[in-house]
Amino acid sequence: MRARVLTALTALVASALALAAAAGCMGPSDTASKVHDLRILAISADPPDYVVPASWDPNSGKPAPIPFFRIRAQLGDSPSTRRTLNWRITTCSQPNALRCEGFGSDAGVGEYLLVGEGQGVAVDGLLEVHAELGNLDQLLKLQPLIEDALKNDPYFGFGGLPLVVSVHVWADGEDIFGGKRIPFWLPIPKAYEEIKANQMPQVPDVLFDGVLALPGDVVRIKGGRYPLDVFPPDPALFETYFVPTFKGELAELHESWTYAWYTTKGYFSAETTGGWDSIMKEPLETKTMLQLPVDTTPGPFQILCVVRDGRGGETWTVRDAEFLGQ
Repeated sequence: MRARVLTALTALVASALALAAAAGCMGPSDTASKVHDLRILAISADPPDYVVPASWDPNSGKPAPIPFFRIRAQLGDSPSTRRTLNWRITTCSQPNALRCEGFGSDAGVGEYLLVGEGQGVAVDGLLEVHAELGNLDQLLKLQPLIEDALKNDPYFGFGGLPLVVSVHVWADGEDIFGGKRIPFWLPIPKAYEEIKANQMPQVPDVLFDGVLALPGDVVRIKGGRYPLDVFPPDPALFETYFVPTFKGELAELHESWTYAWYTTKGYFSAETTGGWDSIMKEPLETKTMLQLPVDTTPGPFQILCVVRDGRGGETWTVRDAEFLGQ
């Protein structure tokens, strides 16, 4: 009996190793960078945060002055299908939520405000949608949400009162949600003067095997592995900023940008690059490798590079490419 068990176990291990080897040849069936189904890849708010003027009094009854926000979302879907995607963008002021729609007040989320909605078709797997927040009608409806959030926030806006932007996408019975927070920095004694509005990070310039690709260029790729990178931005663009601490002091922090890579053919390794090595005290590499498994079908595809500054700033660029085969 023991011999049979060992024989069966050996066969099982051999089978698992064979499957693993096959998977290595074919490439992973699902990774974060492989756009092959319905997903939300990035959400951007411009400006990424807001420093409320010191003259505003939350007890005055007057609406909090807020700027005009441009909201974008980059959606992904299977490149082999051309179906209609429905999308809706909402906002609410809930410190512990990234989803406004779909929760009732009994769940502790309260009301939300519709910012924009529409339909579209993902072309070669990608669809970018836009909405705007800041017209008079929206501001009048947003004010009670901000007041409610202040009331429910145990820190009364200390550390930034989050305005949540929630994205809902659905098609053919599938639906997904994504969200981001826009911090509203309220006047804080002693610390307020040092808190500056965040600036959007620079749109990444993508290098294909060391060569800069401009919007509209079609990069032709042959082979199973192809190096990509970003052109190094000016170090002066990495902002130094301050955030208040519970000790009543200010913490000085420095931006470190990361890059998330997506493709509608193959996958990336690494999927996220850049950032800061806290042990070596130096920036991490930004380069990555596009992996095109042996079963990849030749033809056009798209590459998306998303840059995030670690404090809410987020933007991206899309480049066209064509796979010529192995």
